[in-house]
Amino acid sequence: PPHSGKSVFLANLMRLLPPDSFYLAFAAPDGEWHWSNYGDQDLVAVVRQKGKFSDNFVGSMVDAISANEQPLVLVDTGGVRSEANEAIFDVCDGCIIKSSKADEIEIVEWRKFADEHDVEVLAELDSVLIGTCELYGEQDDGVVRGRISGLERGHTIQSETLEAVAVRLRS
Repeated sequence: PPHSGKSVFLANLMRLLPPDSFYLAFAAPDGEWHWSNYGDQDLVAVVRQKGKFSDNFVGSMVDAISANEQPLVLVDTGGVRSEANEAIFDVCDGCIIKSSKADEIEIVEWRKFADEHDVEVLAELDSVLIGTCELYGEQDDGVVRGRISGLERGHTIQSETLEAVAVRLRS
């Protein structure tokens, strides 16, 4: 869902992947792309412009994702199950579910959304601003499950949870 730290997560994840091994598609017109994680946060608040999903925007994102030849395409989507995200999910193979909601309902609903679009869930992460990062233990299904903490714009994080997701993506 919104405000779960998706863009900040991707900015941190990119540091753990070989730079020539992925392409990052910003498939949400929210202006929270990875640049906003690295800049002066007061300036980011002034410069950042939120846009809206349009047919043209979604179509260009679908084309960019579909035509990309990198081994891994990371897609920063909007945090709402919507028609726009349905079109984007339809050209994706896998997803990482992150939720800042205290209950598991959002993760379950996103899992269903992924399943409806034949998208493999690679990781399911609880996102908290303050707290510890932890993995929830070995899973036979290959899905990384855990909690990630500190996904605040302008901060770099290191955690076993982030590393486990990077390892999963590299495999």
